[in-house]
Amino acid sequence: MKKILIVVLAVFLSACSSTTKETFAKEESFKEGIFQKNDLAFYDLSNNIKINFGMKKTDVEKLIGQPTKTLDYIRLFEYSGISVHYRDDKVSGLILNSEYDNFDKFITPRGIKMGDNLDIIISKYGNSFIKKEKYNIITLTYFFEKVKGEFKTITSFKEARDTKNAYSLSMVILKDIGLSYLMIADHLYSTNPTGK
Repeated sequence: MKKILIVVLAVFLSACSSTTKETFAKEESFKEGIFQKNDLAFYDLSNNIKINFGMKKTDVEKLIGQPTKTLDYIRLFEYSGISVHYRDDKVSGLILNSEYDNFDKFITPRGIKMGDNLDIIISKYGNSFIKKEKYNIITLTYFFEKVKGEFKTITSFKEARDTKNAYSLSMVILKDIGLSYLMIADHLYSTNPTGK
């Protein structure tokens, strides 16, 4: 009887303590080209951490520690593997950059990570983007807005009914390397990082 209890307990504890990319995918079903609240987050799978819009700065720092670098004039705080922008002490922008230490620590809820190519990104986020290409650099920007509880894709911030509920997902893809920069931001941070 003790052996059975120990085995059941061990299985239970291992199931509770391990989170993988597949677990997040099961929790959140995404459709190409349709955005949702969970798109406003990044995951650190190795530590089972989710950093999302609206989180308080104190809650973020309980999860990932103190910033290693701060750009006060735009309220941007760099942590291990991620930068976070705060407005009124709440997350309003998230950045992944291949130049950061531990740049491969975080992924998007759709499983996109630094180094992914253009085709993989489009297969996850869809074709409703603005694309610019120069030399070996591609920039993609998706715009979306929350209207009556649902997220709708829009073509630009000019199309937003309420800019307080409008967001952008911007990426830089280097043809030889893949995704090297990814920013999720609300309208204000996207258009005016200093807030002035």
